[in-house]
Amino acid sequence: DNIGASTAAGEFVVGFYLSEDDLLTAEDIYIGHILTGDLEVGQHQATALVSVPGETVLGTYQLIAMVDVDQEVEEANEANNLFVQTVEVQRQNGVDLELFLEIENPAMPKYTANTAVLRLSNAGNEAASGVQVSFPLFAGQVVLVGGTEAEASQGRFNSFTGIWDVRDLEAGEEATLTLQLYPLADGFVPYAQVSACEQTDIDSTPNNGVCCTANEDDEATTATSDEGLFPNMVNQATRRIQIYPNPTVDFIQLQGIFEPTTAYQILDSFGKVVQTATVEHGTIEILHLPSGTYFLDVKNQNHVPIRFVKLAR
Repeated sequence: DNIGASTAAGEFVVGFYLSEDDLLTAEDIYIGHILTGDLEVGQHQATALVSVPGETVLGTYQLIAMVDVDQEVEEANEANNLFVQTVEVQRQNGVDLELFLEIENPAMPKYTANTAVLRLSNAGNEAASGVQVSFPLFAGQVVLVGGTEAEASQGRFNSFTGIWDVRDLEAGEEATLTLQLYPLADGFVPYAQVSACEQTDIDSTPNNGVCCTANEDDEATTATSDEGLFPNMVNQATRRIQIYPNPTVDFIQLQGIFEPTTAYQILDSFGKVVQTATVEHGTIEILHLPSGTYFLDVKNQNHVPIRFVKLAR
């Protein structure tokens, strides 16, 4: 709650952590956040999605909520920003897919072969089926080293669609995908996420992530963040653009922070630019585009194209 006499101006974060005591330190486990800003007198933020990492030791913890973790807002009283509640972390029955990404050289220098290994594990106690992982190789940004193919311990990777069709994964089982990547330009950030599963994952949702921040344990990236008590969520949320609906038919709507005159371009699956303009009121019309897979490149701080699917009417 904003119990002060004026608006809490600017963007700030409410962070959530698991701790062994009631003190917030860098060793505590980050589990979620609320990004808010310009909080008027009497207003409050009430809902956050938190996710306990699958490797967390089961047991009793202190759940800590910390307002304005990055100390972006000057307050009359800085001593009432911490909330502590005792909680019990228990194993939930079900599927728990977790994704890890290892890169030989995380800097991803262009014109240099680089080995990437995706590790997908089922940390749950039930089998998963119909599992797919999306690891897009953006046209014009990166390709597989000439003559090589992805090596999957099970299933098959389609380099055109970027989908690794893992299929079934038993409880406690792990599958790996090894690719020899060859960046064609600077700035490529490898990002993967579980895009399909026939069962409900106990702590994540398939295909809901946006490059290049791993907010759930079924996402993986090499993107780094500033040091601190948690990943720099203010900066990440400011850079990040999301689109909906996806798939879509007539238009896409942008969510995030961008200028009203922000330029964009849309590329087809072959990397050809098929539409350029500026964003008007957060909406981009795509009526004339044929059905298929496209990539939206919004010219703000985040230059990683966002994949979307255009459906036929």
